[in-house]
Amino acid sequence: MPMRATWFGRESRPLFGWLHSAPSARAGAVLCLPIGDESFPAYRAYGDLAERLEAAGVSVVRFDYSGTGNSAAAPAEVVAVEEWLGDVRAAADLLREDGVDDVTLVGIRSGALLAEHAATAARASALVLWDPVESGRRWLREVRLLGATGVSAPREGRGGDADGLEIPGILLGRRLAEELSALALGRARVPDGTSVLVLERLERPVSAASRSRLEHLDATWGRAVDMPRFFDVDTWHPFLSEASIARIEGWVAERTSRVPGRGPAPGARRGEQSVGGEARAEVGPGVRERAVRIGPSRMFGVLTEPSASRGDSGLRVLFVNTGLDRHIGPSRLWVDLARRWAADGSVVLRVDVSGTGDSPARPSQRREVTYSAWAVDDVVEAATFLAPEDPGSVVLVGTCSGAYHAIEAGVALRSRAVWAVNPAVPPSTRFPGAPATGSRADVASTVRRATRRANPFFEHLAESRRAVELAHSLVPGPLWSLLDRLGLYAHAASAFRPLLDTGASLYVRCGKEESQRFLAYGRSAVRRLERTGRLTFEVDELLDHTLLDHGSQVRVAAALDSLAQADRTRRTPGSAVAGALAGSDRGAAGPAGS
Repeated sequence: MPMRATWFGRESRPLFGWLHSAPSARAGAVLCLPIGDESFPAYRAYGDLAERLEAAGVSVVRFDYSGTGNSAAAPAEVVAVEEWLGDVRAAADLLREDGVDDVTLVGIRSGALLAEHAATAARASALVLWDPVESGRRWLREVRLLGATGVSAPREGRGGDADGLEIPGILLGRRLAEELSALALGRARVPDGTSVLVLERLERPVSAASRSRLEHLDATWGRAVDMPRFFDVDTWHPFLSEASIARIEGWVAERTSRVPGRGPAPGARRGEQSVGGEARAEVGPGVRERAVRIGPSRMFGVLTEPSASRGDSGLRVLFVNTGLDRHIGPSRLWVDLARRWAADGSVVLRVDVSGTGDSPARPSQRREVTYSAWAVDDVVEAATFLAPEDPGSVVLVGTCSGAYHAIEAGVALRSRAVWAVNPAVPPSTRFPGAPATGSRADVASTVRRATRRANPFFEHLAESRRAVELAHSLVPGPLWSLLDRLGLYAHAASAFRPLLDTGASLYVRCGKEESQRFLAYGRSAVRRLERTGRLTFEVDELLDHTLLDHGSQVRVAAALDSLAQADRTRRTPGSAVAGALAGSDRGAAGPAGS
């Protein structure tokens, strides 16, 4: 089935989305994401739902609102709810351009509120409200409370001087937050008799008041299955609610099977905006982006470039996706940095390694594995795509597992620089991948240099988080150093040495907890590496691991901006820094010109 990346909507502020054009489609569906970090599990669910609907003969658009995901504008530039409602209308118009008139809007959580309030202007024929929040005010209070007690819990002094309302994953302007608060289920002027499927939680059903406000609609009620596991427990390793997805697909397919079909409208976009055709858009002053597929695995990426008038600074940067999240980076940080740096003349690529985000899995590869056996190969392929003549000149950037993959790929590429935020170095060299012989058929051994294979007994213990925490509290630092020298258990800081030995510079920024992986046995190992002049190791005690809070994003962005500026200055002919480094070895300078 064809699936095409596209930018659409207003030329001055294009939206990014995926258009799934079902052959001979009779109807279409627009999938409306929730706001903030809830969009992460929903994005994965919508990918599955889109494929099911497409196979059932329903064309689909899934997209990012203005100021979110890959769409244009910064979050601060979205000042009113009407802008996001207009984005839903634009997505519905895209389906009509693709040849379908009957459009269903599907929304989950806060996305359900946006879908309902956009329905009339989008001329929607039907609605699916999946675990809808009953009021924007209650939802904002809930997600802020969950954020305060979860992985991105704010700490005293952590936040920046944010002007607006912060929820995990996004900073909302004050007017936008107020208008979201004012939205309520059943308050939109949806035409009488509109078909609606409402999937409510068993443990949190829709209230009688909201239900009564939906009585004028042709509503079908059902259960949203497994929602606590889907949204409330761990959004970074979410459970996929397949029963709810199947219910939605069945309801939409059955309803649209009665819709008269027609051919594509004149000027329809079928095939026009394909990834192979390099869908592209101007996403800011002097900045353009295009969607790309990379290598035999067809890995997906977005290339951000300066316009011809801006010139080329020579800096090439590759952002690696984090964990199971997609290429936009934590709280969209990679998008914002890529566009800012492209405006200064850099070329930036952000990618999903195979089997995650928008990249397909390789043959026999399991999808959605954080430490895939192929991830390092993927990063090498992406760097080669970005700079075919000298992939080692590409600066590799990542956080958490993406930082680890950047370090490993930096060794393979003999990269000149890697910038790593909260690097999560796995304690084992056994990485999930293709079927392998042996007792663990779901795991393939793969060669890594930053992670050294330890004694099998210690490697097995390292897979137990509780055992590791207990060992850290009981075993003195000198003994850990001895175990490291004997090759029984690899010190986390030893992961940096193979990269530094190639002559690369490495910048590492860690939060307080994350730094303990490298400093728990004493700082001596890190100090020895810092004395090479190629490692900069910084501890930011207020840094959130997930980078979901605004303060963490601001500080990390400032640090990476400084590194990028120093790199561009070094490349500028005639500059003082360039003159000082003119005859130096590529890896001799630190990542910030140190």
